[in-house]
Amino acid sequence: MDYIYKDKPFTLKQDNLKLLRILYPLLDKYNTLKYQKLKDIDRDLLFDYQKRINKLKIDIARGIERKEDIEKLSADLENLETDYVCDPAVIELNAYINAEQESIFRGLIFDDVEMLRKMSVEMVDGETEIFDFEDSEFYIFIAKVVRDFFLTMKNPSVT
Repeated sequence: MDYIYKDKPFTLKQDNLKLLRILYPLLDKYNTLKYQKLKDIDRDLLFDYQKRINKLKIDIARGIERKEDIEKLSADLENLETDYVCDPAVIELNAYINAEQESIFRGLIFDDVEMLRKMSVEMVDGETEIFDFEDSEFYIFIAKVVRDFFLTMKNPSVT
């Protein structure tokens, strides 16, 4: 992935194992803070939808294996997924959870300057000597880099 900071090009390094080792303390803090902030949120509604969706997916897979008609199950799954995506309570709860996670992430990026200095130089190829750790644009730049790294770790097909 390519980035621009102060009109200079930077590329996310491809050695994911080394980057993961560098970012592990950040990831560990993030997971701890995420658990602390989200543990008391009632997510039963989300879990109920996910459980029903997964059950239908399993039933469809079994139906395919048994060469049964899965048209009704497929329609039920599509309707349930639509209900999930359109349910105002789900939308509000997911928005709240995402905002909390983003807040935690931003706090970690902005609060630990030493970790930020070490990891930013190790994460990208380019003229890292121009990094200005007091520049607000730098924080936007490095937040994108870290976010993209974690996205590629979750889904390796994203490049």
